[in-house]
Amino acid sequence: MGLLGPEAGEVVAFTNMITGIDLDLCGVAKGQLEKLAVADRIRIFESDLAVWNRAKLLGQRLVKKLQYRNWTDTVREWVTGRGS
Repeated sequence: MGLLGPEAGEVVAFTNMITGIDLDLCGVAKGQLEKLAVADRIRIFESDLAVWNRAKLLGQRLVKKLQYRNWTDTVREWVTGRGS
């Protein structure tokens, strides 16, 4: 995470969003949501969809930021404490 620099916080936020959705989907797969009222299930799914949409935008933004970074120099500086 330290190599990501200023984007580290965004990566953590993205991961937390996806993990939250995953936990809800695991609950669905295990039948844990069946005991909830239909209105409560709808509220959970609508909330997950909103989180998914935010996570998707954040993920796309992160890919654009990180894909062209010179990772060789970043790793070299981290390992040696010096730039190239």
